[in-house]
Amino acid sequence: MLIFWPQRLIYLAVPKTGSTAIESVLRPYADVAFNNPPRLKHAKAGTMRKFKKLFSPHDPAEFEQVAVMRDPLEWLGSWYRYRSRPVLNGTSNSTANITFEEFVEAVICKDPPPFAHIGSQFRFLCADKEVPVADRIYPYTRINEVFTYFEKRLGIPVNAPKANKSIAEPLSLPPTTLRRLLDAREAEFALYDQVEAGLLCEGPPGLRPGTPQFD
Repeated sequence: MLIFWPQRLIYLAVPKTGSTAIESVLRPYADVAFNNPPRLKHAKAGTMRKFKKLFSPHDPAEFEQVAVMRDPLEWLGSWYRYRSRPVLNGTSNSTANITFEEFVEAVICKDPPPFAHIGSQFRFLCADKEVPVADRIYPYTRINEVFTYFEKRLGIPVNAPKANKSIAEPLSLPPTTLRRLLDAREAEFALYDQVEAGLLCEGPPGLRPGTPQFD
């Protein structure tokens, strides 16, 4: 999470949505930057009320919250690849010895094992509400719009990092598993449809770069 005090602006770092790349560019201009622990670095929308003393004498509600959301299936794929890294081999968080289908089934089960504890973008962005608490949500497929917005909002030149040219291997699911996922995370898929349609952001028109790879 990055806080830009004079502009009353907060960047919310949703995990696996290019947050590291975004923060690497914007951190020098932030008045407050949470790098650790993860619960602060990835503080959720709607939790600003817990930091009232930090924002005093201002009300946290005065600060605009900006975030990025990723296609839910791609987001799961990014988590799956991230937890298949050799450094996690032999740990309870490793996905090295399971299939992507098994990972998804574990994520949506009633009591997920450690490797499937990843939360959800919907809860991150909406807290305990049915509608987003975040003020602006940009789709990951148009992540450059985030940099453009911050450039204008902060009045600074922003050089967006180049996307990783390596293309991640696409991950797919059997129709039955995909249907269970869609049912289990219906609200998240519905929210993403709104984000992708541009209903929850006001990014500059016509800017439609290809999907980056910031896993």
